[in-house]
Amino acid sequence: MAEPVLGTTDYLDITDQLDPDGSKELIDNREGLQAEDPAELQAVCELVKSKIVADNDAGTVTFHLAQPWGPFIITLATAYGGGITQKAWVSANGGWDGDCATWQDYYGPTSEEQNTKGVGKLENGTGPYKLKEWGETEIILESNEDYWVKDALWSGAPTGAPKLKTVILKYIDEFSTRFAAFKAGDGDAALAGSPENWPVLDELVGATCDQQGVCTIDDASKPLVRYVKQDTNARTDAFFNFNINTEGGNDFIGSGKIDGNGVPPDFFSDVHVRRAFAYCFDWDIYIRDVQQNEGTQANNVMLIGEIGDEADGAHYSYDPAKCEEEFRASTWTSDDGKSLWDVGFRLIVGYNSGNQGRQSVAQIFRDNISAVNPLFKVESQGLEWPNYLTAYQTGKLPFFIIAWGEDIPDPHNWTFTYSLGPFGGKQKMPQSLLDQFRPLVEDGAHETDPTKRAAIYADFNKLYYENVPAILLSQMGQRFYFQRWVNGYYTNPMYSLFWYYVLSKS
Repeated sequence: MAEPVLGTTDYLDITDQLDPDGSKELIDNREGLQAEDPAELQAVCELVKSKIVADNDAGTVTFHLAQPWGPFIITLATAYGGGITQKAWVSANGGWDGDCATWQDYYGPTSEEQNTKGVGKLENGTGPYKLKEWGETEIILESNEDYWVKDALWSGAPTGAPKLKTVILKYIDEFSTRFAAFKAGDGDAALAGSPENWPVLDELVGATCDQQGVCTIDDASKPLVRYVKQDTNARTDAFFNFNINTEGGNDFIGSGKIDGNGVPPDFFSDVHVRRAFAYCFDWDIYIRDVQQNEGTQANNVMLIGEIGDEADGAHYSYDPAKCEEEFRASTWTSDDGKSLWDVGFRLIVGYNSGNQGRQSVAQIFRDNISAVNPLFKVESQGLEWPNYLTAYQTGKLPFFIIAWGEDIPDPHNWTFTYSLGPFGGKQKMPQSLLDQFRPLVEDGAHETDPTKRAAIYADFNKLYYENVPAILLSQMGQRFYFQRWVNGYYTNPMYSLFWYYVLSKS
């Protein structure tokens, strides 16, 4: 909402209005914000209020946008951008009351504050369920018997109070335990966790449903229904770090120079090295072994099917000869003038332990790059999640394997994130490259004509392909497993999980 209403900013934070270049470091800094000029703080609040104007008598809300904004309607339609909570309730439960003299005192609440104040511990909304209990091992929802939907939202949709009067969400981390309960009929649905668990669940599947909800009964005696190749809002990719952090040492890059035992911090500033890594990745193996043949290679930054996606867009494929060619074209040399190809290098690719998909990505690089030249040593190393996250956040990883789940189903959420936004920042992408991406990102968001937006994003994807800041991997559909007595499920990747209101049991 900050982008369309207040203008395009790199940080997407209200403090941008007081600190446009970030030099004051006000983001998540309530104390620093409170020390700002009260008149300027007041002006920021009044600016926001002038941008979004409600008229109770007319029954309207008017948004005064800073510029045309292609993703605006879709932003309002998502829970992240369009959720509304009653102001009087928020104020009565420890939240901000809307007074422009005090907004800075409520900025950036900490986890501790959220967990002790009323707003962080209670729920207030207009949905079909009420929050009854939120514990460490389960969440319990109860029916809102006064649910406001009286006219079907679409043909065949339910109305009134939910058919399921109670929903119990159990947190069972270990898949084998979760599966045992599901197999015994103690759960109506269970998350597979990852594709390697699919075969175990598939042994109990008697019916299969596709993305359109068309189901085929394979064995009426078996208890489960599986929904396959369901739309997703996320994808895992591999991102190069253009300027690896070496403060305090960095074991991921060995000696830190071209001598066969390491790489320099700016190793991936060489586009030939980045292209070589891309040509040495085997998508067929990744899709077959990790995604159980239910993935599709990503040719573009945005998700498949979104504006700007081109099925025949330029993309890399596994080609050891081109991998070798690009490595030989690298401008890196050792201190005594030998080429990268003749000296070799060593680096470690980290992944979070237990994530077999990311481990496989690291191992594909390890095997294929060393096969091109035995002097190239890419090692894979599993890290506990806290350690992996710290290495990622501090810029220690030579390149990182991580997923992005879109906030809104729109290409802007991908082009911004993969260049000017979070991932581009973590990659230390050079300013010269950011300057090329910026007009395309901004023009794509400002344009409201889908055809013109697609043309802009085609240029973005071409630039991304030529410079290969990251290796785009493969988009895999989701799978969901239900007991056959559960009815009404349909796919919507923007739901956090399921919309229980449409479900029933027979």
